[in-house]
Order: sequence, then structure tokens, then C-alpha cells
Amino acid sequence: MSTSSQAGGARVAGALTTAVAAGLGLGLAELAAALVQPRTSPVSLVGAVTIDLTPPPVKDLVIGLLGTADKPFLIGCVLAGTLAITAVIGSGLARTARWATIWIAAVGAIAILAALLRVAVAPSSLVAGLVLAAGGIGALRLLRAQLLRAQEEQADPAAIGGASRRRLLATGAGLGALGALAPLLGRALRPAPQVTPELVAVPEPEVQAPELPEGLDVEGISPLRTPADELYRIDTALVVPGYDPETWRLRIEGMVENPYEITLPELMAMPMVEHDATMLCVSNPVGGDLIGSVRFQGVRVRDLLARAVPLRGADQVLSTSVDGFTAGTPLEALTDDREALIAVAINGEPLSPEHGAPARLFTPGLYGYVGATKWLTTLSVGTYAEQVAYWTTRGWSAKGPVKTSARIDTPRGNGRAEPGADGRVAVAGVAWAVHRGVGAVQVQVDDGPWIDAELSEDVNADYWRQWVVRLELAPGEHVLAARAADASGELQSAEVAPPAPNGSQGYHRISVDVRG
Repeated sequence: MSTSSQAGGARVAGALTTAVAAGLGLGLAELAAALVQPRTSPVSLVGAVTIDLTPPPVKDLVIGLLGTADKPFLIGCVLAGTLAITAVIGSGLARTARWATIWIAAVGAIAILAALLRVAVAPSSLVAGLVLAAGGIGALRLLRAQLLRAQEEQADPAAIGGASRRRLLATGAGLGALGALAPLLGRALRPAPQVTPELVAVPEPEVQAPELPEGLDVEGISPLRTPADELYRIDTALVVPGYDPETWRLRIEGMVENPYEITLPELMAMPMVEHDATMLCVSNPVGGDLIGSVRFQGVRVRDLLARAVPLRGADQVLSTSVDGFTAGTPLEALTDDREALIAVAINGEPLSPEHGAPARLFTPGLYGYVGATKWLTTLSVGTYAEQVAYWTTRGWSAKGPVKTSARIDTPRGNGRAEPGADGRVAVAGVAWAVHRGVGAVQVQVDDGPWIDAELSEDVNADYWRQWVVRLELAPGEHVLAARAADASGELQSAEVAPPAPNGSQGYHRISVDVRG
């Protein structure tokens, strides 16, 4: 074996053993975080910082490509990037462990610093980072010692073989498996909050929403109501925040005469309102599925603000999540006649942790990044001039009104369209003009005239409407387009624009192949 090949083998062995050591440290740190304070997870903290630093156009691209799979993708990138850097640094492990040791210690220090800055200045913020550094460095020393012994067994110091080689492989495999299983064990052992039924049971609403009308009977169309477990989830939280119902508080503060706190039982005891509404993400592309229509139940925000008495000159309410996310909502939108709610239930069931339990903000007519903060902890009344929200600092529009739009659900784009028994193709979907109401939907075939669609019965101005057009289409390729108008007759914009900075626009166009 040539000297260069031997040196290359030593570098590969050093890279792999260092990556295993770092992986074990990360795995043990995730286990420690799960047991002590889940929000101090090093991987999640690095991911959160990555989200913070990601330019909005890149964020839109990732969400457009991956949708709700963006978080697993980001976590995978953080892990792969960390281990790749570790492997490169560790390629010289056979010569010296100094730089690999410094790197693993630095990763632990970064985890501690991020936890102190983003979670809390508390002893619990130190645990995961300390475990990462101690576990990683300990494994590194063990593996390096075995690597050196394996090399010394050979006449050629760069070679690896014999019993020491087998011992090294077994140790590396065992530590690697432990690093992979530790986070899973943490999730299994994570103590659940002691939730008593009287604190989280959702009371009967004083104002009940009417029964939903019958939707259109068209195969492939979105249901009139979105099941809660199918509602999209786009947020900046890589770890779903937990809460203790005994200690949870909502603070109303800022430019108000009477700042105060309200407990969960006090919130649940207030008059509850049901309201059917459509919610969508500003990153939803034309024709996208980051949208849903559900029945919210909660307390009117204007009732909470009336008790606090906003001061003259205030024009914004900055809502803050338990994970530090902020959204700036126009004060007018929270105090006018729309049903802006501190929601505690969706479709008659308490909010799930993923959708903001125990309470979230929902403001009809505004994109989620402006009016739908989850895991709510604070409402701070102030001004746009002095309070800047999370996404506003990254170039998004400050007020985020939802744009009118129509989406084709069936037939699917770039697919085949089967005529029905009557020889016609059902083109159908949903349209929304939240807080203005949908007045009309039209469909166009191959740049021909616009054809009026049949609309489902209107639920309210905040809810989407189903629509359908039954067309006689010749066999072959066709381009279909859909557009909507709000209740005042104003058409959605034909100009194509990406989501940034205030929501996508343009007609939804698809290509279909009609069978003969």
C-alpha cells in the first residue's frame, strides 16, 4: 500500500471517528434538552438562528418547494452541516485531536449561548450545551485512543487492522447508534405537563356559528371545512413549545391605561364566540395549499383591549409567542367589527400543540404572519413607528391584507381530465377574498372568453367559496385559468407576483390533457 493511500485511510478514519463523537454529543444533548428544557435543543436553536438569517426570497423558495416539510429539511441540513464540518476538522485526528476537541467544545458553547439569548438566562439553559461538549469530547478521546492502538498494531503506523481495528469499529458503531437513539429516547421520556380537564376544557360558546351549508358535490374539490389535522403549519418553531396551564398567562400591556394579566381559567370563563374563517400563509404561492378554512372558537380581542383601554396615538398591537416570534397587527383590525379572536379551539376541539395551544391570535383578512400568532403570551399596544415585528424587519409588508384569489382543485395540473357521463369536464376549486367576500369566479379555456362559475352557498365574508364550471372540451391539451372577484366586484390582479413581500398574485393556470 502506498504512503499516500495509507495517509488517505488515516484521514478517512479520523473524519469518521470525529463525526461519530460529535454525533454522540449532539444526540445526548437532545436527550438532555428533552428532559430538562425542550427549547434548549441545540439543533433547534441553530435551526431557529438559520431561519432568522434566511432572506425572505430563499425562505419562499424553500416553502414553495417543500411546503410543511421545510422543518425536517432544515433540521437535516443543520445536522449534516455540523457533522460535515466536524469530519473535515477531524481528518487529522490520527496526528492530533486538538482542533477536533476545540470544535466540539465550540459547538457546545454556541448551544449554551443561543439558549441563554433565545430561551432564558437560567441553569436549565446550560445543560444541553454542557452535555454536548462533555459527551462529544469524551467519545472523541476514547475513539482516538482506539484508533492509535489499531495503527500501532501494524508494522506500518498508517495501517489499521487486527483486534484493535475490530474494537474500534464496534465502539464507533455502538456510539453512533447511541447518538441516533438518544433523541428518540428523550421524546419518549419527556414529561408531559400536568393538564387538568377543568383548565383546558373548552366551554360552550355564547355566540354559535350557523351550520355550514351543503358544499358542492364535485370529486376532487377541497371540502368546505378543513379538518384540523390537515390544516397547514408554517411557523418559525422547530420545537413545538409546551405550556403549563397552571402558570400560563396572557399579558396585555404597552400604550394602555390598565395593563393586566389573564390566566387560562379566566380566559376560558369569558364569553366565547364561534366564527368560520379562512386562514392562509403569506408564503402560499398561486394555487398553493398553505390555506385552510376552519371554525375558530375564542374570546374577542376587542373585549380584552377594551378592558386595557388603548391610549390615543396607538395604531398597532405587537403579539408575542412563547418562542419569541412577534407579529404586528393593525389596532383597527382588532377593534373593528370583524371577529378577531384569541382562539382556544378549532372545529370544536381544543387547539393542538402544533396549532398554538393553549391560545393563539386569529385576525380575519390578514395573512398569518401579521394576525395569527401561535402560543400567545403578550399583546403589546403601541405604534408601527416604535415596534417592528419579526417578518417586518426582514422586508415583509407591515399590514399584510389577504389578496383575492381562486384556485383550481380539479382537474389536477399537468394531468388527465376525464369527461363525465354528460361528456363535460368539471373544473372546480375554491376562491377567497377574506373579510371582503367572494362575489364571482370565472374560468378561461385557452385564452378564450371568461365563463362564470357556479358558486357554493356563501358562509360569510371571511370564508372561502367552492365553485365549479362544467365544460365541453375537445380531446387534447388545454390551458385552464381561474380568477375571482370580491363582493364589490373588484377582480383579483392578473399581474404575476411572488409571495414576498405581501402575498402572491396572478391567475391560477394549469395544463390538462382531456381524453377522447
